[in-house]
Amino acid sequence: MFGALRLLLASLVVLNHTGVVFGRFNPGPMAVVGFYIISGYVISYLLDERIRGDIFRTFYAERFFRIYPEFAFHLSLAIVFILATGHVSRFSVVHPDLTSVTANMLLLPLQARAFSDYLTGLLYVPTSWSLSLEASFYLIAPFLLRTRWLDFAACASFAVFALAVLGKIPPQPHTFSYATIFGTLHFFILGAWLQRRCLTHVLAWILAMLVLAGLVTTMASWRPAHVEEVFVGGLGGLAIVALLSRVDAPNLKRFDDFAGRISYPVFLNHFLFIWTWGLFGWRLDGAPAQAAVLAASWVFGAAAYALIERPLDIFRRGLRRTAAVRDVRPVSLARQRGAEGRQG
Repeated sequence: MFGALRLLLASLVVLNHTGVVFGRFNPGPMAVVGFYIISGYVISYLLDERIRGDIFRTFYAERFFRIYPEFAFHLSLAIVFILATGHVSRFSVVHPDLTSVTANMLLLPLQARAFSDYLTGLLYVPTSWSLSLEASFYLIAPFLLRTRWLDFAACASFAVFALAVLGKIPPQPHTFSYATIFGTLHFFILGAWLQRRCLTHVLAWILAMLVLAGLVTTMASWRPAHVEEVFVGGLGGLAIVALLSRVDAPNLKRFDDFAGRISYPVFLNHFLFIWTWGLFGWRLDGAPAQAAVLAASWVFGAAAYALIERPLDIFRRGLRRTAAVRDVRPVSLARQRGAEGRQG
């Protein structure tokens, strides 16, 4: 039942970027941390249950076709919009050229925007920096999740996270607690622990987070950008993912699948509608305008899924089936030969 949750989280990101704030909490950062946990859960499930055979032909190919074509499509739309309208924002200070487009296409360097004004100024798909973190996790997941170094990596990442939120690592607390893989890897691993039912590890993480939250409130300030939201997103996201992982609702499967399919393009496309809204001089400071942007993102997300992702879904499922057959066939053949030997 993660599809509806992913759409909810993507919608919270959209609303946050249109100016919606819940009291003192920005819903966008909380949602992004929730995405990290879901990603860890799903990738762990894929590697444990679905992916077989050559990891490069299956896992990496499957992940590439899951995220990259849709990203490239929305990046192209954003570049065309910027060039056609002359739009300038803090995400498009750098005029699209070969260097800036290449940096976007490589995807992985974009999380370094925390250290570079230049990279911040060429995020033509502004949410792509968090997609860069996802891609970083995908690169290391097949090795990390299958080694004894997993728990060490989680502890090291949590240590970076703790030092960051306590203000001990410059330049800003959110740089290493939210915006780069170093201090966020433990959220991905938390999702993997949950999928594998490593409850002792999960409980230890919860206790560590609560202790750290107490230290932050007494030794540091809660007001640096995104610190509170990361704590709430981590603990709240864990609770919701744990709950939904136990839910079995066949009657809602079609809706859940549809919601999950459009959540990714919604996450990528909404700035195009925010920019278009501004192009006409309209304000986004009211619920009707914010709802209109969200609705447009949903509708276009459904269209983008049908155009880009749906044809590739069939190909991705084929990759997994082919790998499964390749992995199972030698075993079946060995059993057959063993049976023939016994019969002979």
